[in-house]
Amino acid sequence: MQIHNIDFHFHAGQERDEGVTLADHLANAVMTGRKVVNLTDHGELYLGGRRLPDNAPYSKGIEGLAEYRAELDKLKSQFPSLKLFFGPEFHPTIDLDTVPGELAKMSDMFLCALPPVEETFAANTAGRLARLDEIRRFRDRMDRPVLIVHPFHSCVKYQLVTHPIAPWITDIPIRDVGQYSLEELNKFFRFDISTLASACREMDLSVEINGGTHEMARLLNLPSVIGMLWSAFKFLAGEGVDIAPGSDQHEVSGPRGRLGVSVPADAFEAIGITAKDIRLLAKLDS
Repeated sequence: MQIHNIDFHFHAGQERDEGVTLADHLANAVMTGRKVVNLTDHGELYLGGRRLPDNAPYSKGIEGLAEYRAELDKLKSQFPSLKLFFGPEFHPTIDLDTVPGELAKMSDMFLCALPPVEETFAANTAGRLARLDEIRRFRDRMDRPVLIVHPFHSCVKYQLVTHPIAPWITDIPIRDVGQYSLEELNKFFRFDISTLASACREMDLSVEINGGTHEMARLLNLPSVIGMLWSAFKFLAGEGVDIAPGSDQHEVSGPRGRLGVSVPADAFEAIGITAKDIRLLAKLDS
């Protein structure tokens, strides 16, 4: 088993393009080399106030998640090469304390995101720690593994996309992975990474290297950003945090042909993590 064969963050739910089926997404997973796949969808499309697309294939509410899971189970025999799991994704707009406990019966795991880094360094850190404690309570109540997804996505987006790129960011030197100081990483990512490491280690929460974050980090010709991203994950791994892969793929086709998002296998190679090291995989297999 190689890293690119494992994808814990594969969307195929309410946001499917019209005419695209769940079977189409699973066929895409097979042809793109995936062997372990967690099917997910945004929880706010079911339990929150987010409006459903006009062509949404499932109902609103927990009933819709049950329909999604049932269709997945029905299709499993058609895709024997895939080890399939089901785990909804919850963003901070969802109060995890209000998620119905019956969702645990239909879920193998859960994906949970942290708040964005739009405030001060101290406020960002405090907000993320509070969310992690909420996630811990949720994990204990549901008795299912939890993956913290795209932990640096909002950080990279803030620095490269939604705000002017500061000269100090343009001037960040290119260094080998692990050669950026914690102070440099904290400044760029806008929160205290060491608190994320200690909290996830103590709470036994896995952390995702996200393919969508990597695509965004590569958009603007600043290779040092990738170096800092990989260095941040190397720091987390060195602190004992379980690191797991996810593509965050949503679409399989578009007007010009096939679409997709890669599992960031190169990041795992750079920081020295193999499939055998992923504790989340062992939890799901137990």
